Amino acid sequence: MSIMVPTLRELGIDRFDPVDQLKLIGDIWDSLGRTDEIPESHCVELDRRLADAVALPGDSAPWEEVLERLRSGR
Repeated sequence: MSIMVPTLRELGIDRFDPVDQLKLIGDIWDSLGRTDEIPESHCVELDRRLADAVALPGDSAPWEEVLERLRSGR
């Protein structure tokens, strides 16, 4: 039996602003719970990166910019 999963558009998520979309991603991730399948070292690294992102919000680049640098070899 196939379960029909609603689309972003059907749920209205496509109308969320990017900040709310990211919060929703975090809420969904948190709802999955942490299991023994995720190594503790990965959780520590994710927590470190999140703390860095919060502490240094201007120290990042939009994905499009990063992708362009990778493509151009810079």
